[in-house]
Amino acid sequence: MIICHNDPDGFASAGILLLAGKDNLDDLRYSTVRFVNKLLKTLLKHENFEKLYLIDLNADDSDTYVQNLIKLRNRGIDITLIDHHPFPPDYDEILRDEGITIIRDTSVSCSELVFNHFINEIEEKRKAEFLLCVGAIGDRLVTPFIQKVINSFRREEIFDVYACLLAGITDGKNFLYSIFEEKDKDGVGFTKKLYYRAAKKRFWIEKLKTKINLLQESTGEISVVHIFQRYIGFAASYLIDQENIKFAIAIGDGPSDFRNRIFMYLQKFLNYIIRRKEKGNPDVIRISFRSKVPINNLISNISKKYNGFGGGHKYACGASIPQKQLIPFLKEIIREFKKL
Repeated sequence: MIICHNDPDGFASAGILLLAGKDNLDDLRYSTVRFVNKLLKTLLKHENFEKLYLIDLNADDSDTYVQNLIKLRNRGIDITLIDHHPFPPDYDEILRDEGITIIRDTSVSCSELVFNHFINEIEEKRKAEFLLCVGAIGDRLVTPFIQKVINSFRREEIFDVYACLLAGITDGKNFLYSIFEEKDKDGVGFTKKLYYRAAKKRFWIEKLKTKINLLQESTGEISVVHIFQRYIGFAASYLIDQENIKFAIAIGDGPSDFRNRIFMYLQKFLNYIIRRKEKGNPDVIRISFRSKVPINNLISNISKKYNGFGGGHKYACGASIPQKQLIPFLKEIIREFKKL
């Protein structure tokens, strides 16, 4: 079984692993750092399997993550964790001592990490290189090696990469099927199929940028926006690219349009049906951060002070904070940002 992060770098990494002959598409699942622990607990209770690959995944709650992996390992499951997120070294050592394989490099995208580690086991290297470009560009970690691979593609082929990313691929399995089955076709591959979706996505992106411009508030080198939680990652990335901005904070408690209200209603209904939320638990606000200096350890430490979880990449990370603690948490974060 493969569980990967539900983003371009995650499913591109999983695709490269599949090309190396590890498991199959029917055993591929997607998760986020917020829900991976719930997924692992479900696997512990209800499923039997022998091998597990965890790709491009950290967790909001690292302590619980480590405990869940050890429980799975104690059931005799062969576990390989391939990741490029920063993780406490002592946690990696604990997992290694339990017999879990750890492959970690924080200097490259996870796609590049998987590609380099399994390249000798991949027969269809051109497909793997295509996925490598999708993952690295999606994660904004384009190393000199990645740039060389990008330059080796024809213009029509590399446009496929950007069309995939702009289209906001929502079904990773269908996307990987397309890569495996259709990349061999002559001409421009599967760009034509994605072009309309990419054009619609581009229009949506520009509309979202306009909304962020209206909602954002900036003070000095810090820019903050309250926006619907589904858009916090994009909003933070957009803000940090603005001139003279050193820190960007996107808080997932902002206004939503009609489509998002429907989404929220369905999400709450599902939460009620499957009892994800125990009665009495405080609402949790998700926040996305981007910066031009390392902040992941700072976010992680302050999140714990306010009964939340946080962390991620050095310059791009997130946090989940109880709603009642949100204001004091943000005040302390901003105070600390001004010192950096």
